[in-house]
Amino acid sequence: MNDFGVQFQPVPRESPIPRNVVGLIGGYYGENPTFVLSLNGVEMVIQAPTDPVGIPSVSEFDSDHPFYEWLVTERSKKIYAHYLEIVQALLGSFKFGETNWAYLVHSGKGGVGGYEIVTKPRRLPKVTCPPWAPLIHENEVEFTVYGVAGDRRGIWKGKEVDVTYGWNEDWVERLDTAMQGHKFLEGMDLTFEVYGHLINSEGTIIGIVTEAGWGRMATLGDRARIYQAISRVQRRGALYRACLTNRFMIANGKVRLLDPSAIEVFPPGQRNELERLAEYWHWDELDRLFHEIQTIGPFGDYRAPFARFTASYKDLECLPVPPCPERPLGGIMLYPNFFKSFYVEPWPEYRQQESEGSEGAVIKTSRTRSREPLYIDHDLLIQASWAEDEDRPVSCARIQSRTRHRIAFHPYRQRQKRDDFIAGSDTTSVSSFEERPPRYAINLI
Repeated sequence: MNDFGVQFQPVPRESPIPRNVVGLIGGYYGENPTFVLSLNGVEMVIQAPTDPVGIPSVSEFDSDHPFYEWLVTERSKKIYAHYLEIVQALLGSFKFGETNWAYLVHSGKGGVGGYEIVTKPRRLPKVTCPPWAPLIHENEVEFTVYGVAGDRRGIWKGKEVDVTYGWNEDWVERLDTAMQGHKFLEGMDLTFEVYGHLINSEGTIIGIVTEAGWGRMATLGDRARIYQAISRVQRRGALYRACLTNRFMIANGKVRLLDPSAIEVFPPGQRNELERLAEYWHWDELDRLFHEIQTIGPFGDYRAPFARFTASYKDLECLPVPPCPERPLGGIMLYPNFFKSFYVEPWPEYRQQESEGSEGAVIKTSRTRSREPLYIDHDLLIQASWAEDEDRPVSCARIQSRTRHRIAFHPYRQRQKRDDFIAGSDTTSVSSFEERPPRYAINLI
């Protein structure tokens, strides 16, 4: 039975990022590598160039090479790790709160490796769905879990909440469809309660705040109730394109749809088209999902829950500011789990400190690291077992196409490799929350 070490986590009562420490809470690697940083609750996005100086362009790869996608992914991770070194070395020059967006620019003059930060506010598009719930100011919510930068958990007025957060264009679009999905499902008792719409200081809607998901994942015994729930959605005139990915939860015996952004509404004149598509998106996918659960295990063929349910504050990446702003390029002062989750081969000092058990220690600069960026460990990457890319709880998703090289990154370490699952783990596997909203207080030291 396959549950690949999934363990649901409670919602911390306070932010896991220490005061005056920068947290890496998400971003993208690939085309336009992006880092989402947070300092004392204030966020800033750093966008880097696609092609750094001195590294071959994607265009130099043979697109017919049998391992083309792997080569592009390898290059993207190498670039991301290289840029992260530079970003961390420049942290002392960042002015959080003055802008929401900044760019890493290669000027060739000064800075770190010839790079410097150029701030330029970025105005994101607005959602088109009209608000219908109370407005909640972003300062009222303390984010304590980051599945990915746009999929969060936190505390609002003492309540545990889930938040879909529009931090960039892609997530604003997802927020918009999530709002439309919630509105369509209103009154059907198929979602967790909507508390309100999250707004920023300008009054712009940047998120939707709901009751934090709780309960348990679907089992074979839930087949009838899930089929009934999806039938109701279809009769009302919509598809739920998240059946095979197992975006369901059972709370007190009731079905909860976890991804309202996957709702697609059809006008009355297109009901025949709805019925045609539903044969695949509803009934074929549900048959396949429950077959996987029966033959493989509670999570089927790696149909993992959203990362926000399994992310732990213990795995959050923090970026200490370098002790000397003039320090030359070379040596990330990251906690070592970055290397475990990103499949990047670190330099010798990391190996030494890991063996000494000093996981949170600062990694010293070496001459080797001063001369060249990090490189991907080929053996680690080849051994890694990749599942489907939709929002699974891993740090990086592989590239799916040759034209769209934008891959979500979240700051928590990846699941173990498949060989480890077979061998077993000393981590107890859990497939459910308690059958009530959890109320835990975690003491962060």
